[in-house]
Amino acid sequence: MTYSPAHEEHLPYNPLHDLIRLLRKIDRPAYIFPARMLGHATVGQHVRHILELTQCLLQGYATSHVNYDARKRDLSLEQDPDTALALAEDLANRLELPDKPLWLAQTAWPVKLVPSFYSREVMYNTEHAIHHMALIRVALREMELNIVDEHFGVAPATMRHRRSTAER
Repeated sequence: MTYSPAHEEHLPYNPLHDLIRLLRKIDRPAYIFPARMLGHATVGQHVRHILELTQCLLQGYATSHVNYDARKRDLSLEQDPDTALALAEDLANRLELPDKPLWLAQTAWPVKLVPSFYSREVMYNTEHAIHHMALIRVALREMELNIVDEHFGVAPATMRHRRSTAER
């Protein structure tokens, strides 16, 4: 199924669709611009991080073991918006999978394996992506680029709350 905003109320929110729209609009100089407001981090670095966590989840789905610490840190994803776009489109098309139990591997914590579920990890990735997209929005504002809508980097619950308070 192709994504469109009309489907938002019927399908679970997938932040990769918002990221795809951004990647179709942003040019390379803006993508790699070190934003002062983000400690000189770039939009590309935040995009890479979002995509690689999603990659880890999908790779771990096959084995039922997810390890977010084992991401590749592929610098081409943070340097080239077209490379990131291709991966984002691929990941967005593969994210809808049946729920199943997973083991979450943690290398930096005393507990090494934590039980989880695919649906729970999709929720985690969604919230995590929204957080990074809010930071991307800060970088875009610093560059004075108006290339995302007012919902970019805003949680669906926050959007619903804003709509409900606006209706009063």
